[in-house]
Amino acid sequence: MTPVPLDPPDRAPTTEQLPSEQAPSEQTPMTEQAAIDPDLDVAPSSGPPDWHLVTAVALGGVLGAEARYGLGLLVPHGAAQFPWSTLLINGTGSFALGALLAVLAVTRPNQLIRPFAGSGILGGYTTFSTFAVDTDRLLRLHRPALAFEYVATTLAVCALAVWVGTACVRTIATRRSPAQGQVAR
Repeated sequence: MTPVPLDPPDRAPTTEQLPSEQAPSEQTPMTEQAAIDPDLDVAPSSGPPDWHLVTAVALGGVLGAEARYGLGLLVPHGAAQFPWSTLLINGTGSFALGALLAVLAVTRPNQLIRPFAGSGILGGYTTFSTFAVDTDRLLRLHRPALAFEYVATTLAVCALAVWVGTACVRTIATRRSPAQGQVAR
């Protein structure tokens, strides 16, 4: 069995490089790949779960879900109406996620901040499932134009919100004076 070389991400493997003739158990594992999330050990674990991590995600998820529920009550919409509350939730959640990831890129906070705030709070706050249900409901109520408008608006707003959240944090970070920790004037 010959090892399969790792290709850079910008170059797809050729047919000769693919281990298609090998049985799945004989395929060479990718051991030289860099970690996607530097705060997270992606190696499979056979031991007990990390209860600090589980607790951080669970507590954050409760807070995020409760915030989403409350915002849904403040901005209600009928079944055949544009789902403003879901758009607002996902848009603000996308902004917060962009800002959070930008902050985490320039700081080294406690290792539980990312799972608590990102996976927990923002994972519980934002909602792909409600977005899908709202879209399906509009289609079933024979409102395809409104469903399309909702999908397109949500995608545009959320993508822009991530970009703006990231840009805001980066702008603030570049205005800070490294020597004094003060905002430049």
